[in-house]
Amino acid sequence: FSRQSATADLIASSAKTEPKWVMAFGACASTGGFYDNYTTVAGIDRIVPVDVYVPGCPPRPENVLDALMALQRKIHSQKQKLRGMAVA
Repeated sequence: FSRQSATADLIASSAKTEPKWVMAFGACASTGGFYDNYTTVAGIDRIVPVDVYVPGCPPRPENVLDALMALQRKIHSQKQKLRGMAVA
C-alpha cells in the first residue's frame, strides 16, 4: 500500500455504499512488508478498517479460503439492513 495511493484509496473507500468489508491480502498489506520503506504505509488498517487479514507472502490458497470463510461468518453474524428495516 503506497503513500501516493493512500488518499485516493481512502476517498474510494468512503464513497462505497454500506455494507463494506475489507480483506488485507499478504504481509505487505497487513504490516507494510518485510522491509522498512518510506514509500509504503505500514499496514492498511491505518487507512481503512480491515475486517479480515490473510497472512503470507504470497498468501497460500488455504489461507485465502480460511479468510473468506471467516469473513462469511462475520457477515452472517451481523444484522443486515433490508430496505430500511433491520433483519437478523
